[in-house]
Formats: sequence, C-alpha cells, structure tokens
Amino acid sequence: MKGLFGIDQYQIMTSTALLRYWTLCWIGFSFLEEVRHNLKHNKDSGGQIDHKTEIAEEYEMELDEYQEEHHATLGQARRKVQEIHQELFLEWVYHHALSGTPVKELHALLIA
Repeated sequence: MKGLFGIDQYQIMTSTALLRYWTLCWIGFSFLEEVRHNLKHNKDSGGQIDHKTEIAEEYEMELDEYQEEHHATLGQARRKVQEIHQELFLEWVYHHALSGTPVKELHALLIA
C-alpha cells in the first residue's frame, strides 16, 4: 500500500502519525478507486463543470481514449493519472514558453 501511494519511506513514530498515515492512505485509495471504477465501467469522471478549459478538454479526451482499454487495477489507474498530469504540465510549460513568460515568473507560478 505504501509503495502504491509513493510514501514507502514514511516512518510512523506516534499515534498521531499513524492516524495521519491511514488518513492519507484512505484518501489516496478512495481517489484511485474512483478513477479505477470510471476506467473499468467507461464512465466520464468529470465533475459538474459547465465551462471547460482547453486543458480540461484535453484531459477528457485522454481519459476517453484510455477508457476504451477498460483497465481496472489501482496501479493502472495511478499510472494513467500520473501520465495525464505529466502531459498537462508539459503543455502548460510549453504554452507559457510560447507566450514569452519570463523564467522567473514561471518559477514563481510553480512554487506558489
């Protein structure tokens, strides 16, 4: 479980830390379970958003393409979410580069 969520090095020393650990696990598991369910049943995972941005539309198209494969494990759901987020991040950086955003301003946006 810890490896799936990327917190294999998380060391638990107190009962508060244990509670936080299991809370993080449950949140992560719930999210991945929702993504897995949507992938398995080929459902739209988008929310009730009326105004879609270009990035949101791209995410929806990527998800639709992936849903055609009907994968259904948590690991596959996690990898697909990571892949989509990496692509969207690169697209965001690319658009800022094309629009001439200075590097310092882009850095400030990333660390905000």
